[in-house]
Amino acid sequence: MIEKLKHWNEWWIENNVYKNKLGIKREGFLSEIFKMIKVKEISVLSGVRRSGKSTLVFQLIDLLIKEVNPKN
Repeated sequence: MIEKLKHWNEWWIENNVYKNKLGIKREGFLSEIFKMIKVKEISVLSGVRRSGKSTLVFQLIDLLIKEVNPKN
């Protein structure tokens, strides 16, 4: 099971998100979502198809890898 998760979450191994998944940075959205993480409540990112939801999540993962201690 862990091996399957590592396959789908390559940043666990490489410690970065592949650049082709990062797209165009939307700093406004990214900083707002980053602030919400500290609240420790569930947030839902919804929108129409192909609007950039997954790209925004990959950008958030990349930011967390760079800014937060992995032990946290």
